Amino acid sequence: MTAASTHALYIGRFQPPHHAHVASALAALEHAPRLTLGLGSSNLARSIKNPWTPQEREQLWRLALSEVGADLGRVRFCPLPDRFDAAAWAADVRGLFAPGEGVTLVGYEKDDSSAYLHWFPDWERLVLPELEGGLSATELRRAYFLDGPDSALLPQHLPAATLPWLREWARTPDYARLRAEWLAVDAAKAEAPAQGVREQLWLWLDGPDICLRVRPGPIGAGLWELPGVTLPPQAEGTGTLYSGGGRTLTGDTFSWVQPGPPPLELQPGLQRVPLAQALGQPRRFYADHGVIVGKMAGGTSRQRS
Repeated sequence: MTAASTHALYIGRFQPPHHAHVASALAALEHAPRLTLGLGSSNLARSIKNPWTPQEREQLWRLALSEVGADLGRVRFCPLPDRFDAAAWAADVRGLFAPGEGVTLVGYEKDDSSAYLHWFPDWERLVLPELEGGLSATELRRAYFLDGPDSALLPQHLPAATLPWLREWARTPDYARLRAEWLAVDAAKAEAPAQGVREQLWLWLDGPDICLRVRPGPIGAGLWELPGVTLPPQAEGTGTLYSGGGRTLTGDTFSWVQPGPPPLELQPGLQRVPLAQALGQPRRFYADHGVIVGKMAGGTSRQRS
């Protein structure tokens, strides 16, 4: 432990926390007196990529750490929203600590999702590649949802203390919905164009309300989304372009968002939601639509309030 490092910070979605995550957390606790676990994607709706809420992931972590005798009094859990904006997200991360506090960033560089490890050059790094290898959480989720909560793969890679919790959660309606979503996402990926999906969306503010569509499912069933249409391959829409990996479950999606009402044929069936209510419930939106609404209409809401 260095004298300057009073906190270790370990960021991840932890969907779910597995053996390698727990080993990394224990190594972090050996390095620093306190550990902050940053629970990523805290503002996104339940999906096959993010099945569990920040509160549920904290429960899973507490079970796993208690099993190995970790001192939970040295651990804090902090939800971290996805911003789809590197500077804003990095500011959120820095905001977890007081200015001048010594921080050690724990992590393993595995793919583009690990780029953030280089965004904090003034922080110490604790790299634990030998602890992060093995089966991915994506493969564990696939086994859990498609093979069932008694899949033989799960006890090999998950803390024993978390298995009863996961078996019980598999009795909930959310489990059944996400299992159907997984099958639908696999089918959609197989049919998606190689160059990605292109779509035109509209952000329609009508007085104090925003007009939203409720997704019928099976992907994102019941969630709010901006009304829109799919564009032909290579076509470009109008308005602000939102793109980049990880926005949707079905592959690369390029979304142009135009302020104002959509064409008349798209307006029937739209739901009027008070904008302030919509902004306060980001986990009710499909994909990053809640983030888009916050970026494009959040200032409008503040002016009205």
